[in-house]
Amino acid sequence: MKSILDLGSNTAKLYQVAPDGSLKNTANASWRLLEAATSPAMIRGILTKLMRLAGEAPQLAIGTAAFRRSPRLAKLAAQICTDLGIPFRVISQVEEAELIRLAALRNDIPPTCHLVNVGGGSVQIIHPDRTRPSLLDFGIADLNAKFSLAGAPGLRQTADAIEWVAERAPEGIGDFAYTGGERAYLRSVGAALEANGRCSHMEFLRIAQELEALPTRALRELSPYDPSWMQGAVASNCIVLALLSRAGLSSFLPVDLNISDGLLSEICDARR
Repeated sequence: MKSILDLGSNTAKLYQVAPDGSLKNTANASWRLLEAATSPAMIRGILTKLMRLAGEAPQLAIGTAAFRRSPRLAKLAAQICTDLGIPFRVISQVEEAELIRLAALRNDIPPTCHLVNVGGGSVQIIHPDRTRPSLLDFGIADLNAKFSLAGAPGLRQTADAIEWVAERAPEGIGDFAYTGGERAYLRSVGAALEANGRCSHMEFLRIAQELEALPTRALRELSPYDPSWMQGAVASNCIVLALLSRAGLSSFLPVDLNISDGLLSEICDARR
């Protein structure tokens, strides 16, 4: 079965192509490359485990912000992937934005929506008019570090984080689709989505306030993915609230798209 490894700053994700041609996230492993100490053995162990789960060497492994920031990590990942027989490349923010755009086209996201793709160390916002995307040089890991958003509830500076992100959001931001598993996440934490799949500002604020008050262990239990995925939940919520406030929106569209969805044609069409 064809597969892709999306090596993000917080999580290494395995995607496999299902018989119907769709891309399924079948395994995740948290490694928080920008927030925690890493070792070659740890990285090799995670990549080996994911390759074993894939059943064969993935067609491609892509690295994002953590590997852009650290030539050491990029070189290490490239060597490990070479040893495992997996092609590896680090992609730019522009490439990330283009992959999200392609994923949205494949999945009928309304063309009037801005596309917001948030990672551990960067944010890409693709505008409806398809002008150059807005590329922000911070992400989940940076917000966690700056505002203690992955710490105990009493330490989380969410109001400051929301204001900080809103000040850096691009002018003209309007209705948006928020990618990266957001729909599955909201369902897992009990959000009531509207019939058209959108989430109201008020409902999202309710969820964000409830999660902000939960200790880390309780957050982890709500994860739709790997438990450590929730290390970024509060920070991600702050980004959504900042954009909703900046744009004056009453709702937004949560979607489960990822940059790997934009790579689907690369691995499926190349061998036709």
